This record gives sequence, C-alpha cells and structure tokens, in this order.
Amino acid sequence: MKKLSEKYLIGTTEIARKTIPFMSKKRIPLSPDNYRVWFEYFRGGIRELNEEIHKLLATNTRFDEKLNEELFNKFFEPRVTDESAKKLREEMQAVNDASQASQKIIEPIAKSLEDLSGHNFSYGAKLNDLASQATGNNSMETLSKIIDTLVNETKAISADNQRMSGELNESSRNLEELSQKLKDARIEARIDDLTGLQNRRAFNEALTREIELVETNGVKSCLSLIDIDDFKRINDTCGHSAGDRVLREIACICSENFGSQNLIFRYGGEEFTVILQNTSLQRSLWKLEKLRQEIERYIFKINDTVLNITVSIGLAKIDVGRSESACQKIADDAMYLAKNSGKNTIKSEIDLREENA
Repeated sequence: MKKLSEKYLIGTTEIARKTIPFMSKKRIPLSPDNYRVWFEYFRGGIRELNEEIHKLLATNTRFDEKLNEELFNKFFEPRVTDESAKKLREEMQAVNDASQASQKIIEPIAKSLEDLSGHNFSYGAKLNDLASQATGNNSMETLSKIIDTLVNETKAISADNQRMSGELNESSRNLEELSQKLKDARIEARIDDLTGLQNRRAFNEALTREIELVETNGVKSCLSLIDIDDFKRINDTCGHSAGDRVLREIACICSENFGSQNLIFRYGGEEFTVILQNTSLQRSLWKLEKLRQEIERYIFKINDTVLNITVSIGLAKIDVGRSESACQKIADDAMYLAKNSGKNTIKSEIDLREENA
C-alpha cells in the first residue's frame, strides 16, 4: 500500500484509473455513491475512511451493497439520505390525501348538479305546460291555480339553487384549503430542516431549469460546490450538535453573501451548492473568494471553544451542451482539486484543464 500522503497527490484522472478496475475486481456496483467512497479511498483525503477500509480489506470482507451504503452514509451524508426519503414519502402521502379529499368533495357536487339539472328541466317543462293552459283561458279560478303552481314551483327551484350555491361556496373553500396544503407539502419536501436552505431535490430541479435558460436565452451562469474542510473532525471533537451549528451559520453566511439572483442549496452532509445566475466565470470567482474569506475570518464559538472553519470550493460553467451530471462532475472535480491543493481555496474548470494538461 502507498502512503496516504503519496495517494493524496495523485491526480483526479489517475485516481479514476485505479478506482474503477478495483471496484470491478471486488464486484462493487458502479453507482455514484459507491464510486465516491472508493475514489476517496484511492485519493487518501479522509484518513478515517482509509483506516476503516484497510481493516476491512485485511479481513477479506465482502463489500456488498449494504456495506458500501454504510460507508457512504458514515463519511459523506450522515442522516441526509433518510431525511430526504422521509420528505418524499410525506409529499407523496400529502398528494394521496389531497386526491382522496378532493374526490369526497367533488362527488357530492356532481350528484347535486345532476339532480338540480333534472329539476330545472322538469321546471321548464311545467312552465311550458302552464303557459299553454293559461293561453286563452279567461277563468279566474283556473288562472289562480296556474299562478299558485308557478309560485310554488319557482320557490322550490329557487331554494334548490340557493342550496346549491351554498354547497358550491363551501366546496370552493375546501378545495382552496386542500390546494394550499398541497403547495405547503411540496415546499416542505424541498427545504432542509437543519439549515432552512433548499435541499438537494430542489437543487436538481433548479439546475435543470437553469440549463434550459442557458440554452434558450444564452445567459451566462455558473455552478459552485462548497465543502467544509475537516468537518468530521468538528463532529468528532465537539459533537454533532456543534457540527449542526456550524452548518446553520455557514448557511446564513452564504445567504447573506448571495443576492436574489443566486440559488443556494444544502447539497448534503457538509456540502452546499450555489447556482450563480447571469454571472460569468470570472465574476463568480470574485463572489466566491469574498465568501471564502468571510468564512475564514468568521469566529465560530462553540461553548468555550473557538473553531477556525475554512471551505474548499469548486466552480464550473453551466454551458450549452452540458448535462446536469456533467456540470456537477466538473464542479465536484474542481472542489477535489481545491482539497488536494491544501484546502481553503477555490478551483475552477480552468484549473482542472491546467492540472490535466
């Protein structure tokens, strides 16, 4: 085995050349999560991950789907995957509940309208009949009966229409309430509980929309991936509550630094993403450097402990012809290059090209 420091310096392409054949040899499914675990292992950037895998390899452990998932959740996205799945289930339940509730509201309305339609038709037929009886009839008694019948029938149909109007108003209010509940459920399913930022699901949707804007309107936009340096050390030394507080405060700093033209998300674990709309690569670098400096200067005080927090940032253009996965991969590779370059820095796709050259 090579030393961790030697592995740490291996370029991204070289790491991929080692990762994929190894996963094939060990029969590890080539999914994005599994690839990230083993890419990090060969990169050697997470000491705890490498130590754990070294022990497992020494005992000839089989890296089945469950074990790979445990490694990914432990070192990359603790508690996030389950929470996202829970929110998705909650949204689907809200949709199902709304569907059933709307059916309960709509069915009686349809039946009432059907009944009322029949009553209106019968009322019209009776009016025609009474009109024909009244024509040329000079008998006071007959005309009086006709008019009494008209009064009674008209009162009845008026009462039915008023009742129907009330039912329609009530049903309208119920449907509006259901509509709002459904909207609230959709919004909640896209919000990260811890930071209040939009979550990864919302990010995926926003990135798709931004790519469409770039391709149709020719605007310039960029995607950045922001990763907190040595975040696991914070959880290990100060506890998960301290780590959660750091995440919330960095979320606030990101929100304050980027205006309404930028979309901020918690990507997962200790990672955030920002879609910089209508912004060139150079201006994006300037904005992100300002953010990096502010986080570096910020005093994170947990009880009596002062933490020096830094971030590594990767930046990619959202360009014509690039898919969602291609944009994310370039930003991710650039972020790893920032980590490899000593952390607390920003690397863009320009740096990646120079590195690969």
